Amino acid sequence: MAAQSQYMLNKDLGFKKDAIIHFYTDWHDYDIDKKEVLLSKLRQFPEIERVSIGSTPARNGYTTNRLSYFDGKKEIKLDVHKRSVDDNYISLFGLKLVAGRNITNSDTAKEFIINETYAKTLGFKKPEDAVGKLLTYSGEKGELLLPIVGVIADFHLQSLHTSIQPLYLLSEKKYERAVNVKIRSSGKSATEFKAVLAKIEKTYKEVYPTSSQDFSPSFFDDTLAKFYEKEARQAQILNTSTGIAILISCMGLFGLSAFVTQQRTKEIGIRKVLGSTIYQIVGLLSKDFLRLVVLSFVIASPIAYWLMKKWLEDFAYRVDISIWIFVVAGVASIVIAILTVSYQSIRAALLNPAKSLKVE
Repeated sequence: MAAQSQYMLNKDLGFKKDAIIHFYTDWHDYDIDKKEVLLSKLRQFPEIERVSIGSTPARNGYTTNRLSYFDGKKEIKLDVHKRSVDDNYISLFGLKLVAGRNITNSDTAKEFIINETYAKTLGFKKPEDAVGKLLTYSGEKGELLLPIVGVIADFHLQSLHTSIQPLYLLSEKKYERAVNVKIRSSGKSATEFKAVLAKIEKTYKEVYPTSSQDFSPSFFDDTLAKFYEKEARQAQILNTSTGIAILISCMGLFGLSAFVTQQRTKEIGIRKVLGSTIYQIVGLLSKDFLRLVVLSFVIASPIAYWLMKKWLEDFAYRVDISIWIFVVAGVASIVIAILTVSYQSIRAALLNPAKSLKVE
């Protein structure tokens, strides 16, 4: 679970996420000019590297629209994920344009950029084959035939629980709400970031003085981390319960080894008199416990493998269950058992044989 959590947080999602904040303009204010003024003012800040308006690349919720394509023989209709964006969107998030050109800003839908998954779904073997083809789009003005002007490399639209879905980008200024800001992060402290956010908030309130939408910025990497809060909690609970289980096991082993050692005190004394070394006696007393530990490991491993395999099935993208995880677990179990039992074993082995033989 820890390996999967690290994998999810560090996997290349196909876009940049560091030092990017996003916030929303007033949902009830459709004034395009206000948004243009806001973006223009933000671009003048030396602390800001790039500004774009449009839905964030990855999010929990999603919006789809029915698009259709006629390949000359059949019509392919599909609900496709949608992102309304401007022409700075691709560069701000570091998306890779693999064919065609970038989108141009527009008040209404005029053209599309699609992802590689959607291009393959439509039957194109190469991304460039999709450029120039027409898709039927249902908008405010009814059904429109609009061209594909570019294809971008796949990136993850949602959490890693879900596989990459067909996607299209278009520019519709009226519906573009999420303002994405790339901050120049080189050498900046937390205090400096707060100062930049304060300037952005002041500018937002100047443009939207009566906004019903509060200025509530979020760092994009924090937004992505929230996708996996459930898994992070599960891992934390598992770590705590594992620690408690190991502690209880050690207490039981310690008590059991003390009991067994006391029962075999005379035997230990006789063995020492006959020439047994401390190492031989410690090995004798530890052997039976180690057999039980190894047996428990053999029983637990396939059960653990099955449970983890079922858990990982919830993720479209996941780590492999490596053999080294079981090797480490087995070695750790044996080492913990040896350390727990060896105290009583060494103590009994060091006892004077004369005293050992007098024990009733």
